[in-house]
Amino acid sequence: MSTAAPLSPEARARAGPGSTAQTPAVRPPTGVAPTPDPDPHPRSRRPRNPRPSCRRAPPGPPPASRAAGHAPSAGDELIAEIAKDIQDGARELARLLPSLDGEEPLLRITQLQEQLDGLTAAAVGRARYRRVTWVTISSALRISEDTARHRYTDRYLLRRLARFNRSGTVPTTVAGLFTAPGDGTASPQDPPSAGDTGGDGNEAGSDRSDRGNGPDQTTPTEPAGAAYNRLAPILSMLIRTAQLTNKEVSGRIGCSPSYLSRILTGERVPTWDLTRKFAHACGADPEVLRTVWESEKLSHKCREPLPEPDTPPLPAAEQLRAAVRTLHLRAGRPAPNDIAVASRWVLTAGTVASLLEGTVLPPHDVLENFVRLLGGDVDHFARLLDDAHHEATHGTAVLPTPSQRTTDVVTATAHLETGLASPPAGPDTVMKAFSKVLTEERTIEDGRARLLDKLAEQNPQTNRERWRPMTAITAALRQRKLPPATAITPLGG
Repeated sequence: MSTAAPLSPEARARAGPGSTAQTPAVRPPTGVAPTPDPDPHPRSRRPRNPRPSCRRAPPGPPPASRAAGHAPSAGDELIAEIAKDIQDGARELARLLPSLDGEEPLLRITQLQEQLDGLTAAAVGRARYRRVTWVTISSALRISEDTARHRYTDRYLLRRLARFNRSGTVPTTVAGLFTAPGDGTASPQDPPSAGDTGGDGNEAGSDRSDRGNGPDQTTPTEPAGAAYNRLAPILSMLIRTAQLTNKEVSGRIGCSPSYLSRILTGERVPTWDLTRKFAHACGADPEVLRTVWESEKLSHKCREPLPEPDTPPLPAAEQLRAAVRTLHLRAGRPAPNDIAVASRWVLTAGTVASLLEGTVLPPHDVLENFVRLLGGDVDHFARLLDDAHHEATHGTAVLPTPSQRTTDVVTATAHLETGLASPPAGPDTVMKAFSKVLTEERTIEDGRARLLDKLAEQNPQTNRERWRPMTAITAALRQRKLPPATAITPLGG
């Protein structure tokens, strides 16, 4: 076998510095067939076939606690503990299942189910804290978005997780539960932005996207506000009476169906503009809903927005008018005639109507009697009246004194007919106006009966002394004897 001769310097120079000189192939001996190359394309020169990439997408940014090296939050530790308990319980059940009899397997399965519910609640709370949309959560749980939103409220999550919390401290918010110790203050559970929403963007997203592009349409309520919301069942009844779907009504009033569902369940209290649109969409009179809406807005369960810092304070007369109307509204808006009857006609219906209108400043005794009848703070209203008198202008009239007031019922009725006072209205009036099939009990008592009972409880002795002369007069009239009958002679007889 011959070996290859080395290349000469001239051949190396012709090959160039970037090329690799190859030794000539060894010739086989004469009479021997050449052996074919088993791999005609060496690995270094073999063409690469394009293959689909199997690499996974790079993971998203780690949570703030892991990225910063902080310890896991209390919620993460609670999830791990519940999962460990479920694992141990399932193993114990599998080991003892052949030997268990009676109801013992059912009790153990029920315990596991309760632990699974707690684990699900914790996972939902952590997902919401990490801004996962309700669309994604409901799809994973195989329930509707509204069901997931209304079932897994913050109050429900905290109540569920309190059963498995073994630490001494009990968090009051879901954000505080899943905030790591080194993350500082817990950020509120802001709704995900438009880029974070999955699926239908019209149904998910923030509350503002649900309400539309207009101003804020609702007032948030406390977690337990739905039980005290009297406007929501009336709005639901209007939809059923009009035979409309939530989607149709939401399209007419300009909000999403999911947001309308939160209003109908009492989770949100709509503004008057949205309530008025709702009434028009259902073919109802908005003014009949006005009373219930005002009562709900004035309820202590509503968090009224704070005034702007640059807003100047109201004049004392305006503060007095607002206080009188608020007191009248909290009392159920009794008619001026009912208030006059409850005051034993110390106040007339016309005087009460003028007081409610707020066009004049009343005397102290008129305002005091009015506030006492409706159960208000007399001292507070007296201070407001004194301030209003100091700021009163020369054109402000004062109500007539008690000696100048008339007690003519016809005049009071004329005041009512001319529209000086609005007719009594309440949730019961709304129910009667919009539905004939509703059989619920009345939500507001009759104004006259309530005021009479309150007055009787406050001044029982005064009432008895006041009616004692009338009782004596009645007894005297009963004992009076009629004159003897005399014959009447007809005229011309």
